[in-house]
Amino acid sequence: MSRSGRVRARASLGRWLGPWTPALRVPDGVRSSRIQHTAHGRTTTVTLYRPTHRPAVGSLLVAHGVHFLGPIDPRFDRFCRVLSRAGFLVAAPWMVGYRQLVPDETVPLDFKVGLEALLAQPDRPPRRPGVFSISFGSMPALHLAADPEAAGRVGGLVVYGGYADWRATLRYMIDGYVPGQAHDIQRNPLNRPVVFMNIVPFLPTPPPNAAQLVDAWRRYVHNVWPDPDMKYPDNHGPIAEAIAKTLPPASRELFAMGCGTAPGGDELAIAALERGHPGKEALLDLRPRLAGVRCATTIVHGVTDDVIHHTQLDVLARGMVNAAAVRPLRTGLYGHGNTERPSPSAVVGELRSLLMTLDGITAAATRR
Repeated sequence: MSRSGRVRARASLGRWLGPWTPALRVPDGVRSSRIQHTAHGRTTTVTLYRPTHRPAVGSLLVAHGVHFLGPIDPRFDRFCRVLSRAGFLVAAPWMVGYRQLVPDETVPLDFKVGLEALLAQPDRPPRRPGVFSISFGSMPALHLAADPEAAGRVGGLVVYGGYADWRATLRYMIDGYVPGQAHDIQRNPLNRPVVFMNIVPFLPTPPPNAAQLVDAWRRYVHNVWPDPDMKYPDNHGPIAEAIAKTLPPASRELFAMGCGTAPGGDELAIAALERGHPGKEALLDLRPRLAGVRCATTIVHGVTDDVIHHTQLDVLARGMVNAAAVRPLRTGLYGHGNTERPSPSAVVGELRSLLMTLDGITAAATRR
């Protein structure tokens, strides 16, 4: 890719990802399509984004986080369109386990199928695709980047707002605890039910109606996540109460604990996390996989992230001992998927971080 091509790609990314462009504005010049691709014994839905104003100069495989909307989340769709508008062919696999809010072994497999779908596109530029992960998308992205069979086919990796230590991340989501730091009260309380959905099998006394409880927590999440104002108890409390009434009386207290509207949930969840679940952690704890990452990697984390604490950046960076290069970047410009307005005194530093992030994305998408 020519120097002028890289400059043009970075300029387009900067225009659309910077705080000067409203987050609701969506770029034109992009065509999206949805395909079914079969590989590795599995058929996965993949959304493809193509620039229409010029041929693609690179490609990116993008991992969404744990969200019931998956790739049709408007924020995620806009981000993929921004990437494509910069000149990249973008593939976004639909990871069913993440859309159901209970990750399983199909999540990294769906992402791996997404790579095969991207590589199969006849108009893909003759360069290795980059991988970009958002939030909990770091799990399938790092599974792929550390896979010896796939590693040589990946040009670079960008991890935005990701995690490595599964147990520490869930603990933060429960009570704000971060090792070596004071409890961080900025965590988002609306993520709490997802923690309970994933630790039900190893609660001290697993409930007999676990499936019913998980479904109720899932309904609660569907109701509260679309509205940021639901973070306040006066808003999400009535919704939790209404859904609790649909459950048998014996299940209502545990359901309320999972929503944070009844006491005792912190201690219960922490006890379950301390007990652990070998099968779950073998899939979701990424620390053992980090040394397998060989490609150049950019790690970006917002210091105001209220879902995954920014100290996970350090865990990721320390573990990638064999990567070609590791560039860790903290920023106050983005929270968990939201653009923030930097203070005047922080503008220079934030712009530098933004430029380095854009450089990481461009390099990952266009490396031979």
